[in-house]
Amino acid sequence: MPGSLRKPAMWAIGLALAAAGCSSTAGVEPPSAPQRAGLSVADRPEVETNPATSPSPTPVAVQLAPRAAGARPGAAKPSAGARSTSAPARSTSAPARRGVYRFNSEAWRAMAAAGFNAATDGGVASLGQAEAAAGLNGMVWVPAYDNRSCQQTMSDAAIVAVVTDNVRSGYGGLTYQIGDEPTANGCAAAPVYSHLTGLVHSADPRAQTWVADDQFNDPDTGHWPAGLPMNGTVDVLAFDVYPCQSGPCDYGMIDQAVNRIHQAGVAKWEFILQDFNASSWRWPSPAELRTQFEHWQHQGASGYWIFAWDYQDGNLADQAGHVAALQWINRQPV
Repeated sequence: MPGSLRKPAMWAIGLALAAAGCSSTAGVEPPSAPQRAGLSVADRPEVETNPATSPSPTPVAVQLAPRAAGARPGAAKPSAGARSTSAPARSTSAPARRGVYRFNSEAWRAMAAAGFNAATDGGVASLGQAEAAAGLNGMVWVPAYDNRSCQQTMSDAAIVAVVTDNVRSGYGGLTYQIGDEPTANGCAAAPVYSHLTGLVHSADPRAQTWVADDQFNDPDTGHWPAGLPMNGTVDVLAFDVYPCQSGPCDYGMIDQAVNRIHQAGVAKWEFILQDFNASSWRWPSPAELRTQFEHWQHQGASGYWIFAWDYQDGNLADQAGHVAALQWINRQPV
C-alpha cells in the first residue's frame, strides 16, 4: 500500500540510521510507488520513484499468485449470505482511526477538513509536526523488512533508535508501519515481525506496530493463502482489498476477506479502501467508494485508511464528488 516519507527524504534518514547501527542498504532499492500502493506485482506499472519524496508505507509488495490471463473482478463471488453478520464488538475506548495515505501532497488542512484524523509519514524525522498542527496523527514508516529477500533490513539498534528519537522529541505512543505486505512473495515473515514488534515496544511501550497485508487482494480467491500467517505479529493488521478494476467492483472480495478475518480471530485490525487509478485499477465512483466502506462497516475493524490522497499523477481532490464521499464515510461509525 502507499504513503510517503519526506522531511527529510527516507534515504537521507537511512544515512542516520546506518550510523545508529542499521545494516547496509546497499543494493536495496527504495520501494516504488506501486509497491507502496499495495498493488499486485504483476499489475503494477513501472513508476520512477523520487527518493526525495518517497519511501512510505508499503515497501516492496508481492504477488500472492499469478492471476489467470484476462481475470476480472467478479471472477470469484461469495455464496449467497456469505457476508459475516457476527462481527466481534469493537472497543470504544478510543476514536476510530480514519487515515489517509499521501505521497507528495502536504494539504494537511484539506485532509483534516475531509474528516481524516491520521496520515502517513509522521514522526520527528518526517512530517509529524506539520501533521499534528492540522490535527492529524502521523504513522511512521520504518523500512525494516524486505518482502523480496525475506530479510530484516535494519539492525535492531537502528529500529530502536527511530522509536527512541520520537519519544525524546515528544512523539510517544506513535504507530509504526514496519515494512509492507510481508507475505506477498511467499516469505515466512511472522517470526521476524514478532521480533520487530518487540523491539518497538522495548523503546516505547505505548507504541503500536502496523502493517498492510495484501493476502486478500486477488479477485481469484483460489489464490488466497490458507489461514492468516501474520495474525498476532503486529499490534494492528490492516487489509488492503482493492475491488474496482476494469469492470464492476467485486465487493464479494471484501465480504470473503471479512469472513476469513473473523475465522482467524484477529484481535485488532483495520482496512484500506481503494480511491486511486493505476494499471488495471480504476477510479471508483463516489457511490462505489461508499459501497466499499459499507461492506467493511460494522465488522469489528478499529479503523481504516484511504489509498490515496495523491498517487502517481492522480489526486482524489480533483475527482468530482470524492471529497464529499469521504466526508460522508468519515462521519459514519466504523
